[in-house]
Amino acid sequence: MKKIIAILCAIVALVACSKSDLKPELEQNQISINLKVGRSDVFGTKASVKSAWTEGDVVFVFFKGVAAPKYLELKYTSGAWTGTNKNSLVASDLSGAADKKMTAIYLPYGSTATVAASGTDFVFNDLTYNGYFLKAESVTYTFDGSTLSGTLNMVAPTLTNASDKLIHFDISGFTSGHAYDLYQDKVKPLTFNKVSSDGTITKTEGTMGKAITGYEDGAMMSFSGILDASAVGSEVDYQFSINDKTASVLYTRDAGTKTLSAAKYIGIGDISTATWTSTNYVYLGINNASGQKVMWSTKNLGASTPTDYGLYYAWGDVTGYSDATSYPYYEGKPVAYEVDGSGILLPSSDAAHVALKGLWRMPTYDELLLLDSETTHAAFTPGLATSGITCVGKGEYTGASIFIPAAGHFQHNYPAYQTEVCMLYSSTRNDENWNLANVLYFNSSGSKSSDYRSWHGYGRSIRPVFSID
Repeated sequence: MKKIIAILCAIVALVACSKSDLKPELEQNQISINLKVGRSDVFGTKASVKSAWTEGDVVFVFFKGVAAPKYLELKYTSGAWTGTNKNSLVASDLSGAADKKMTAIYLPYGSTATVAASGTDFVFNDLTYNGYFLKAESVTYTFDGSTLSGTLNMVAPTLTNASDKLIHFDISGFTSGHAYDLYQDKVKPLTFNKVSSDGTITKTEGTMGKAITGYEDGAMMSFSGILDASAVGSEVDYQFSINDKTASVLYTRDAGTKTLSAAKYIGIGDISTATWTSTNYVYLGINNASGQKVMWSTKNLGASTPTDYGLYYAWGDVTGYSDATSYPYYEGKPVAYEVDGSGILLPSSDAAHVALKGLWRMPTYDELLLLDSETTHAAFTPGLATSGITCVGKGEYTGASIFIPAAGHFQHNYPAYQTEVCMLYSSTRNDENWNLANVLYFNSSGSKSSDYRSWHGYGRSIRPVFSID
């Protein structure tokens, strides 16, 4: 029995039509297919979002009144589409449907998904699909007892706020098989959830700045999301963070100020080049008060290795100094800085963010106290180039640790307590005295202070962090 399907491939406003035969199969189900499938999407010229049908693409077709998880799968193979009735979909299912409506969904990187029932809804096993997709929702079809006919015009999802815009990013230089997330503070994740029994497609539009899952697509890692209306038509400094979750490396860069007014494709470059900063991090099992995982850089800001002291910063200073004789600050010479209403340094006065961009920042004082209380650490021998505290995660995280070198500090124009004391600046101003900042302190005997304060003008170490859900 011959099955026929026509493929309408559209790039934005230009639609090119072609027809190919569906391969015959599942004769016993007594359904011939005569469906036309078209597509039109704003990313049409970019193969990274599969502007034309590619080998292995799947369109899932669901029928109103036909109980989940029965559906039709259309698969693109060798230039032709093959129709397969799934989960015992048979002719009587379509004949008995009171309302002849069908809904189709195309997930560019979900071709291996399988459909399951969740009550009366159609859901996908082991798949939370985050990214751009195409849909044809509640489309009329005809079924004469043997032949299914209709037209599926696949279009981009409608956004809740018409002023929002779909946006797509590609990076190269990634490691095949690794899991990547992208973060940009004006971009929201887009998640496909399910198809209801009435043919309604449910999606979730996430919060700005949250993780957008990457999908490997040949030589590119592909990310899709929603540019928030607040950034549409406005100048935005597009800083990007790409989290290689497999290798525990955060890549960051500042792509410069751009104004975007429409749905847009953006190539953000090769993360193996010098335009990105790569920083290794460790998760010690510490979550902050917001419930986010706190990731700790494996080295001090400005350091080349975990045992290097790195640069010394006054509180609110974003320059950093390696030489005490050229260090310009002291008690009577305050640093110009800006804080928010909670006394936390703003990004422009946060040395870790200014140096590393993206998600990186200085830890709050509460986060430094958690580093103290939620890790184990022992006394160290002072006077050595390698003197310092090792903070080791607890419980299941005993294999994770960071080393904090005993860098001491710069006081006036000379170094003090090097090889003897570990001190890390927080981003939190002291509430009692605005000339003081809260600092985490370890000395060589292993003791520490949970209420240690420092003059803003002293030069101390900074250990960068970022936090994610």
